[in-house]
Amino acid sequence: MAFVTINEEHLTDIADAIRHKAGTDDTYKPREMASAIYGITGDSGSSTVYKVSPYTQQISNGAFCNINYSDDMYIPCGISLSKVVVPENAALRFIGDFAFRNQSLTSMNFTQNVGSIGQWAFANCINLKEVDLSATEINTFAENSGSNFSTLGGYQFCGCKNLTKITLPPNLKYTGEGLLKGCSSITTLELPSTLLSIGQDAFSGLGITELVIPESVQRIDPSAFASCTSLKTVRFLGTPRYMESSTIFFNCPSIQMISVPWGEGDILNAPWGATNAVMRYGE
Repeated sequence: MAFVTINEEHLTDIADAIRHKAGTDDTYKPREMASAIYGITGDSGSSTVYKVSPYTQQISNGAFCNINYSDDMYIPCGISLSKVVVPENAALRFIGDFAFRNQSLTSMNFTQNVGSIGQWAFANCINLKEVDLSATEINTFAENSGSNFSTLGGYQFCGCKNLTKITLPPNLKYTGEGLLKGCSSITTLELPSTLLSIGQDAFSGLGITELVIPESVQRIDPSAFASCTSLKTVRFLGTPRYMESSTIFFNCPSIQMISVPWGEGDILNAPWGATNAVMRYGE
């Protein structure tokens, strides 16, 4: 028999999932968790719905992560989740780093109190189809933010290759690195008018064909839109102060035109890696 150690902070998350699967209000002692976990997973290969308790404020780091790490940072939870349901007006505020990485999720609703989604939280959830963050309180990003309020850390949805639509928070100001990296099924992207900074690789590898960058944007980091191979037109509504990297549009061979409101030579390294693009200034 193999034994594993489950961090104490994860027990509440797992117990919540078990209770909702069983439809009971039972409590579980740590030594009872193994048999209780079997009750939520059922037969090998089955999946289940996790109904978050209205009183749960945090889903801990790695709580339902299904990936091995060489340093044993997280142990695969062994639970295959098809859906996460958060009650309206629930207390849920924080979703931790790696919380649902490599899960079988097809959907999760994000309610108004959610203010922080940790790094890699939903990475490689390849069955996830749509994400709507419009009701959340997320509006800033701080690197290595942990559970700080109002953050959108890096690589949250990286590798969700079947994700077709995402609605970003309406007050979003900063995106972390790799937010949607490799989400090749996303064909349209609307950036909020509050956005100030776009992180490295944030939107690389999308399937978008056109892109409008809001007037509010002041910074665009390297490779922010790299490998968007279907992208044809880019329009800037404002003049960013920091975007001198030559890789912003690296490996975007289909870009035909980039229109900007500033004059030629005002910002260096145009067309920023889009080797086939024609620049149109003063538009």
